[in-house]
Amino acid sequence: MPRKKSPTIDSDQLVAIAREGLAGVAREGEVGDFLPLEEVDGVWIVRAKSLQPGYPGWLWTVTVTPAEDGAPTITEVHLLPGDDALLSPDWVPWSERLDEYRRLEAEKEALAADSDEGDDDDDDDDDDLDDVLDGIDIDQLDIDMDPSPLEIPEPLNDVFDHIELDDD
Repeated sequence: MPRKKSPTIDSDQLVAIAREGLAGVAREGEVGDFLPLEEVDGVWIVRAKSLQPGYPGWLWTVTVTPAEDGAPTITEVHLLPGDDALLSPDWVPWSERLDEYRRLEAEKEALAADSDEGDDDDDDDDDDLDDVLDGIDIDQLDIDMDPSPLEIPEPLNDVFDHIELDDD
């Protein structure tokens, strides 16, 4: 069976079809500039740079093929890694990373010291944080109030206290 000659389609028309297909999968602003078109055996491959956060160097790839009536139709839409997508970042020597770590720690300590100078209260906010973490209201224990039974479990008296035996 002789192969049909693929119809000639304007590159602007292919880009418009690809944009339409990408509108269904990519959010607005995630599709960048379109790259040169590629045709292989009557199938057009339309690529565009990805502007999606976290995907630098990736490409939106839309495959367009002619339908039986000759009109172009989208067959596949993918986000594929480009040549620069899966490269590791530049190597940073350990000494530079350590210097950066020490600088950040010094900044944190300076900020903590500045915030401590302005505080004259008893830091009751820390107790509230503890309550959230462990479920026990420390303030309630401090003023000799009986906590609810859910807060302090009853101790076991015997090894067999937790086992129920049938009276058969």
